Amino acid sequence: MSKYKLTQFYQSLYPNGKCEKFCKRIFKVYDTDGSGKIDFVEYMLSISITASNDMKQKLALAFKLFDKDNSGTIERQELVEVIQSIYDLTIHEKDFKRRIDVNEFVDEIMEKFDSDKNGHIETEEFLNGCIENPSLAELIIPY
Repeated sequence: MSKYKLTQFYQSLYPNGKCEKFCKRIFKVYDTDGSGKIDFVEYMLSISITASNDMKQKLALAFKLFDKDNSGTIERQELVEVIQSIYDLTIHEKDFKRRIDVNEFVDEIMEKFDSDKNGHIETEEFLNGCIENPSLAELIIPY
């Protein structure tokens, strides 16, 4: 599947949303071999994880979504960019009016997830933060 096809798919799910930034990011996560295409194995793996009841697998995939530079940590700016892309995607959804400002939301996530207060979220902090704050996790994990 090409990035274009993935974008078309998300555009059909969110016809009034802006899906380009979100699709660009999710494409990089799903295209694990960096070939520029999501092949059948990559597609099936992504579907099996997102449809799974295994929360650890879902959270690991979500961590990759936010860790844009593949550093093994999530920086504040990475959170801002990905959450903004989710907001843009779902801008016309029924709950949009109740959303708080992206920066306020990121501040709340950093406060609750960055347990050692070093300015970034490591894998374990992300997993623990999502488990300890399921209502926040539900808002930031798009699958």
